[in-house]
Amino acid sequence: MQYIFPPYIGPKLRKFHDGSVEDPWKTRRDPVYNEVCYAPLSEASSLRDINNYEWPNPDWYDYSKIPDMCRKYNDCSVVIYGGNCGMTTVLYQGINLCGMEKMMADLALNPDFVQEMFERITGFYLEVNKRIFEAAKGEIDSILMGDDFGTQRGLLISPAMLKRFVFPNLKKQFDLAHRYNIKVMFHSCGAISEIIPDLTSLGVDVLNPVNIEFEKVLVYK
Repeated sequence: MQYIFPPYIGPKLRKFHDGSVEDPWKTRRDPVYNEVCYAPLSEASSLRDINNYEWPNPDWYDYSKIPDMCRKYNDCSVVIYGGNCGMTTVLYQGINLCGMEKMMADLALNPDFVQEMFERITGFYLEVNKRIFEAAKGEIDSILMGDDFGTQRGLLISPAMLKRFVFPNLKKQFDLAHRYNIKVMFHSCGAISEIIPDLTSLGVDVLNPVNIEFEKVLVYK
């Protein structure tokens, strides 16, 4: 299995005195633990704030490199995955942009803001992935997408919120991949057995991982 993703060719990403580096979303991660140390929408609250935010542009990637990448790894299973910025996601990217506390509060208190933000995130990944799929001309086997839906003891947010805000956006991504005969691999940390039927019905072909340790506790307690 070999991960590939088009190289970034967009505006220069800023480096800061603490060693953190800006990514295409203007999120910054610390250089030691790779955790988000600056969330660019942490003070945003309105649709105007979303409109004024400089969203990443699909033009910031060089899709012309994809055919050579596929040929280079033609003896492997070729998977689309680009790390923190290149993994197709919805909730996870929202958390990165807003911060965990604000994201959890906005889901309940500012749903219009969340809906618009998730649609913008989804639109970006839809266009990036479509361009990758077109450039690959059938040489991609699967795409690794992901969202951390679980804690060690259960879901991070309710199934109702997932079905309202997240699943419709994920389904757009799954459907796009399947139109190009590309399998969907999906990652989520945590104990998410409650929503595995939902994920399979949405179109997930391979789920990674399942929280085996906690599931055993549930079975044998």
